[in-house]
Amino acid sequence: MVDDVIRGFDEPFADSSALPTYLVSALARRHVTVSLSGDGGDELFGGYTRYGEAMGQHEIPGAGLRRAITVGAQLLPFSAPGRNRLLDLGRTRRGRYASTVAHALAPGDGGLASREIASQVGSLDELLAPWFDQAAARDFATQVTMVDMMTYLPGDILTKVDRMSMAVSLEARVPILDVSVIEFAAALPSRLKLQHGSSKWILRQAIDGLVPRHVLEKKKQGFAVPLRRWFRNELRHRIDALLRPDSPIYAWVDPRATRRIVREHMIGRRDHMMQLWRLMMLDGWHR
Repeated sequence: MVDDVIRGFDEPFADSSALPTYLVSALARRHVTVSLSGDGGDELFGGYTRYGEAMGQHEIPGAGLRRAITVGAQLLPFSAPGRNRLLDLGRTRRGRYASTVAHALAPGDGGLASREIASQVGSLDELLAPWFDQAAARDFATQVTMVDMMTYLPGDILTKVDRMSMAVSLEARVPILDVSVIEFAAALPSRLKLQHGSSKWILRQAIDGLVPRHVLEKKKQGFAVPLRRWFRNELRHRIDALLRPDSPIYAWVDPRATRRIVREHMIGRRDHMMQLWRLMMLDGWHR
């Protein structure tokens, strides 16, 4: 089904949850032609675990000190323990949040882009700055939810659901993104969304009694697939294809960085499954 997913987007699209979205859409299409999706609830009401983590983050004061930490980290071997942690400490709070939704491009920062492309793109600190600036008057937890509303939601989530549902001729509608609901949620303080370690607090209160208690109390679970195992088994041939000198991805990515992450993943040194999926999607789209 990997090729079906690639064809369904008609552009490089790197969210691996597209595959289970495609499967669920196909199952639904057996019974209905129109479906309702709950997309938008996490962004509007603070559902992602990274929002709670963002509230507790503090940045190291002083741009000079942060820069020194970053340079020091880049001088370490890629295999050095704590290297990625130091890179993270060298970022601003905005940059650290950006690293949870995007990956650095420069090979020196652990990225995969060719040096030509990486030199033309700003750092993670700068990546989401235009949207953060629009929400700068709000508390940081609200800022990150609003940034996601303007970037991650339309660029990833809604694109994924739209393309994968239409790939099987299913129409998916998103009622929670009605403009009146968006305006209401945007006006709420973050304390009504994230409270006592609970996400989407006000939404849970609103639907208490309408849905079973075990649903309200269930731990959040992502829409993940077992890429780590697949890359060592069923999809190993696609990873091997990334290492071929004639792979079309090398117009965009750094060969040495690509070989390094494949090697580290295969020997179990580090988990690079998300980056490998992105490379696989780029390779498949080109082919």
